[in-house]
Amino acid sequence: MVEKAGSVVRQLERNRELLGLDQIEIVRADALQFLEQPASPFDIVFLDPPFDNDLLAPLCQRLTLGWLADEARIYLEEDISRPFPELPEDWLWLKQKTAGRVRYGLAHAPLPGG
Repeated sequence: MVEKAGSVVRQLERNRELLGLDQIEIVRADALQFLEQPASPFDIVFLDPPFDNDLLAPLCQRLTLGWLADEARIYLEEDISRPFPELPEDWLWLKQKTAGRVRYGLAHAPLPGG
Protein backbone atom coordinates (compact mmCIF):
# COMPACT_ATOMS: atom_id res chain seq x y z
CA MET A 1 0.00 0.00 0.00
CA VAL A 2 1.31 3.42 -0.94
CA GLU A 3 -0.11 6.40 0.94
CA LYS A 4 1.18 9.94 1.26
CA ALA A 5 -0.74 11.11 4.36
CA GLY A 6 0.92 10.18 7.64
CA SER A 7 -2.37 9.87 9.54
CA VAL A 8 -3.73 7.45 6.94
CA VAL A 9 -0.49 5.42 7.01
CA ARG A 10 -0.79 5.09 10.79
CA GLN A 11 -4.42 3.92 10.47
CA LEU A 12 -3.46 1.42 7.79
CA GLU A 13 -0.69 0.10 10.04
CA ARG A 14 -3.15 -0.29 12.95
CA ASN A 15 -5.60 -2.11 10.70
CA ARG A 16 -2.86 -4.39 9.39
CA GLU A 17 -1.86 -5.28 12.95
CA LEU A 18 -5.47 -5.75 14.09
CA LEU A 19 -6.17 -8.11 11.19
CA GLY A 20 -2.82 -9.93 11.44
CA LEU A 21 -1.92 -9.18 7.83
CA ASP A 22 1.86 -9.30 8.08
CA GLN A 23 2.25 -9.86 4.33
CA ILE A 24 0.96 -6.35 3.55
CA GLU A 25 3.64 -3.70 3.11
CA ILE A 26 2.65 -0.08 3.75
CA VAL A 27 4.86 2.63 2.27
CA ARG A 28 4.55 6.32 3.07
CA ALA A 29 5.27 8.00 -0.25
CA ASP A 30 3.83 10.02 -3.09
CA ALA A 31 2.41 7.43 -5.51
CA LEU A 32 3.79 9.09 -8.65
CA GLN A 33 7.27 9.25 -7.13
CA PHE A 34 6.97 5.66 -5.88
CA LEU A 35 6.25 4.52 -9.44
CA GLU A 36 9.49 6.12 -10.67
CA GLN A 37 11.60 3.41 -8.99
CA PRO A 38 12.36 0.07 -10.66
CA ALA A 39 9.11 -1.79 -11.18
CA SER A 40 7.91 -4.86 -9.32
CA PRO A 41 4.78 -6.26 -11.06
CA PHE A 42 1.45 -6.52 -9.23
CA ASP A 43 -1.57 -8.68 -10.07
CA ILE A 44 -4.09 -6.28 -8.51
CA VAL A 45 -3.81 -2.50 -8.15
CA PHE A 46 -6.25 -0.20 -6.35
CA LEU A 47 -6.20 3.45 -7.44
CA ASP A 48 -8.16 5.72 -5.13
CA PRO A 49 -6.33 9.06 -5.17
CA PRO A 50 -7.78 12.31 -3.82
CA PHE A 51 -10.47 13.18 -6.34
CA ASP A 52 -9.37 16.78 -6.90
CA ASN A 53 -5.77 15.97 -7.89
CA ASP A 54 -6.20 14.54 -11.43
CA LEU A 55 -3.88 11.65 -10.62
CA LEU A 56 -5.65 8.70 -12.26
CA ALA A 57 -4.34 9.28 -15.80
CA PRO A 58 -0.66 9.73 -14.83
CA LEU A 59 -0.85 6.81 -12.37
CA CYS A 60 -2.29 4.55 -15.06
CA GLN A 61 0.43 5.56 -17.50
CA ARG A 62 3.20 4.88 -14.97
CA LEU A 63 1.72 1.49 -14.16
CA THR A 64 2.30 0.47 -17.79
CA LEU A 65 6.06 0.75 -17.23
CA GLY A 66 6.48 -2.75 -15.82
CA TRP A 67 4.28 -2.46 -12.71
CA LEU A 68 1.55 -4.82 -13.93
CA ALA A 69 1.77 -8.60 -14.03
CA ASP A 70 0.27 -10.51 -16.95
CA GLU A 71 -3.53 -10.28 -16.84
CA ALA A 72 -3.46 -7.66 -14.03
CA ARG A 73 -6.65 -6.08 -12.73
CA ILE A 74 -6.81 -2.39 -11.85
CA TYR A 75 -9.56 -0.91 -9.65
CA LEU A 76 -10.12 2.84 -10.10
CA GLU A 77 -12.22 5.37 -8.18
CA GLU A 78 -13.21 8.89 -9.16
CA ASP A 79 -15.79 11.50 -8.16
CA ILE A 80 -19.04 10.89 -10.04
CA SER A 81 -18.91 14.41 -11.49
CA ARG A 82 -15.73 13.56 -13.40
CA PRO A 83 -15.23 11.04 -16.19
CA PHE A 84 -12.62 8.35 -15.89
CA PRO A 85 -9.43 9.13 -17.80
CA GLU A 86 -8.79 7.37 -21.06
CA LEU A 87 -7.20 4.01 -20.26
CA PRO A 88 -3.79 3.04 -21.59
CA GLU A 89 -3.94 1.49 -25.05
CA ASP A 90 -4.14 -2.22 -24.15
CA TRP A 91 -6.37 -1.91 -21.06
CA LEU A 92 -10.02 -2.90 -21.18
CA TRP A 93 -12.91 -1.97 -18.92
CA LEU A 94 -14.48 -5.01 -17.24
CA LYS A 95 -17.01 -3.04 -15.16
CA GLN A 96 -17.99 0.52 -14.32
CA LYS A 97 -20.53 1.46 -11.66
CA THR A 98 -21.51 4.29 -9.34
CA ALA A 99 -22.33 4.41 -5.63
CA GLY A 100 -23.36 7.70 -4.07
CA ARG A 101 -20.82 10.30 -5.22
CA VAL A 102 -18.26 7.74 -6.41
CA ARG A 103 -17.61 6.30 -9.86
CA TYR A 104 -15.64 3.07 -9.74
CA GLY A 105 -14.48 0.55 -12.24
CA LEU A 106 -12.37 -2.51 -12.83
CA ALA A 107 -9.96 -2.58 -15.75
CA HIS A 108 -7.95 -5.44 -17.20
CA ALA A 109 -4.42 -5.20 -18.54
CA PRO A 110 -4.16 -8.30 -20.76
CA LEU A 111 -1.00 -9.87 -22.02
CA PRO A 112 0.47 -7.87 -24.92
CA GLY A 113 -1.29 -9.08 -28.05
CA GLY A 114 -3.81 -11.03 -25.91
